[in-house]
Amino acid sequence: MPEYQWFNGKVHYTLLSDKIDPTKVVEINHYEGSPTDGKSMIWPVKVFRGKQPYDKVNMTLVAPHTAATTRPATGRISTGTRPSPPA
Repeated sequence: MPEYQWFNGKVHYTLLSDKIDPTKVVEINHYEGSPTDGKSMIWPVKVFRGKQPYDKVNMTLVAPHTAATTRPATGRISTGTRPSPPA
């Protein structure tokens, strides 16, 4: 079921380098607009709520890499880690 928000075409994105306050709800994408600005319309949006990891020292969001990727040139699966060099 969608939620509805006033939207004027502008979106504020939270970047991985932006400082956050972990004691408050952090909006990853914030749609701008209001019923009084003369430009906004009501838009249906799907809101996802959950827990996002963050760096407790720098107070920034962390992008978890939880899936392997396929390398385009070889078609091999990469987990983003490299094997240790031989001893």
